[in-house]
Amino acid sequence: SPLIRRHCLPDFTCTQKWGYFPSFAGGLKISEFSFFKNNVRFINFLKLRAGWGKSGNQEIGDYAAYSSIEGEMNYTFGTYPNQTVYPGGAPVSIGNKDLFWESTVMTNIGLDMNLLDNRFILNIDYFNRITKDMLAQVPIAYLVGVRDAPWVNRGSVKNTGVEFNAIYKNKIGDLSYNIGANIAFLKNEVLDLPMEIPGGTFRASGYTTLTSEGQPIASFYGYKTDGYWQTQDEIDALNASAVEIYGPGTFYDGQRTSPGDIRFVDVNGDGIITADDKTFIGSPHPDMTYGINIDLAYKIFDLKIFGQGVYGNELWFGPLYYLEAGAGEFNMLRTMNDYWKQEGDNPSVPRLDRNNSNNNTRFSDRYVYSGSYFRIKNIQLGISIPQKWSERIQVEKLRIYLAAQNLLTVSKYPGFDPEIGMGINRSFSPGTLDIGLDRGTYPLARSFMVGLNVSF
Repeated sequence: SPLIRRHCLPDFTCTQKWGYFPSFAGGLKISEFSFFKNNVRFINFLKLRAGWGKSGNQEIGDYAAYSSIEGEMNYTFGTYPNQTVYPGGAPVSIGNKDLFWESTVMTNIGLDMNLLDNRFILNIDYFNRITKDMLAQVPIAYLVGVRDAPWVNRGSVKNTGVEFNAIYKNKIGDLSYNIGANIAFLKNEVLDLPMEIPGGTFRASGYTTLTSEGQPIASFYGYKTDGYWQTQDEIDALNASAVEIYGPGTFYDGQRTSPGDIRFVDVNGDGIITADDKTFIGSPHPDMTYGINIDLAYKIFDLKIFGQGVYGNELWFGPLYYLEAGAGEFNMLRTMNDYWKQEGDNPSVPRLDRNNSNNNTRFSDRYVYSGSYFRIKNIQLGISIPQKWSERIQVEKLRIYLAAQNLLTVSKYPGFDPEIGMGINRSFSPGTLDIGLDRGTYPLARSFMVGLNVSF
């Protein structure tokens, strides 16, 4: 039966949008055909499968269609000392009665294969998923006077990718092992969006991400940098060129620039640095995710290892805004010792300027780092007491183990933890557009455990 593709209000009024969400899946066991059985010996099982489905989503919380008012917002009337506080309320959100379900259509083609007497198992999947009429919060200007941005159905996004999953299991004498690995490649792209949507706010830097057609969701958006200004002559030359094009009082960067300041790139080539020179400077979505699982057993000993990682994504390292600002108001990193001092320097940070005259802290690729990492998530070493000993204490099985979580992380990311997810869902920075932003995220703890498994 069809699902109702609409969003209904508590008074039972609904938007009149309907939709069917069918699905189907099927497969062909190629290995069952006689020509295959008689000619291919090393492949024990081979199946080609395909699927198509359409599903809906309306999980955005209750009452999003209504404009809401919140109490306990008091107001003071009169002049001091004759003032009176009156209780009151104020609008905190804008409703949208035209909301309806977003829909996702997914196509999948896969191949399942068992080889070498079923010791090696391989699964390959290709998927194409398109989401339309996405439910998202659109940021609004502060002057509107409400706290929560409205929910709307807007735009479509495509996710395409390939996944590989392999397992090899065997036994050699007293050693048995099971090794599994998976790897997935993903491309995320916004297909249709009536307007660009900013997200990921951070203090004076404003929005740090922009969702736009042809780009991944919540791509980092800011200025590109090109080293440091080295001499006053090169600054004067570009300022003179800007005056020649735009008239007196025009500066290349519009700031009080000095040697040792960060040089920002004129992306559009108009001879001056403005907000129009902002561009896409990274994506929080990894090109590849992968994992490995190892399970070994030798006589009374067993070892289990699980590791996972990502590759090809970027992260925004927000603490640098404070720790390398040079304003003298916050703690500073050791890198602040390596600042610009004289012509020819190419240090870690620009010249020290308490007033930040060139606005060196504006959001740029200076804050964007590779988010690739590999982490050993879990490792466990166990010893099972021989059965003849455990039977003496009337126990069927007794196993002692030592385990560790988040034991080792390999990454070039300078922050506490490269495993940055999605931000909280706040009105001015919707969670779906707040991805890969490190605001000093608390790291995952490394932990060690000793345990005992007893079976009676």
